[in-house]
Amino acid sequence: MRLGALAITELGRRPRRIAAELSGPLRAAVRGAVTAALDQLDLTQLVIDCVDLDRVAAQLDVEAVIRRVDIVGICRQVVIDIDLPEIIRESTVSMASESVRDVRMRSISADQFVSTWVRRILRPGHADAPPATGSATAAPDDQ
Repeated sequence: MRLGALAITELGRRPRRIAAELSGPLRAAVRGAVTAALDQLDLTQLVIDCVDLDRVAAQLDVEAVIRRVDIVGICRQVVIDIDLPEIIRESTVSMASESVRDVRMRSISADQFVSTWVRRILRPGHADAPPATGSATAAPDDQ
């Protein structure tokens, strides 16, 4: 009787052993078959056709998604891509150039104003004479 019980126990273990021996190759075969089947499908179109994307989107935690976004990294990349330092240099040069031009124009106006008053003070009879060309230090004409 002991032999019969041992035989039954062995028969009970045998399928498990066979299953354990086959599980590796069987898993590989199933994985290969599934991969081959999926390669034949357009999964994107299948999702578009079969999934309610609005319902999925409504369940998204947008705040959690935003927390995962590397905003600083994106900003750094934007600065690099648009070459912000070069834009700042160009605008600074442009502003400086405009400022210098503005100062020169004001200087010319001030020079003409001073020249007019110097002529009026030094040559009272020639107050209506056209302003002298050049700077305020130019020598007056003796006529």
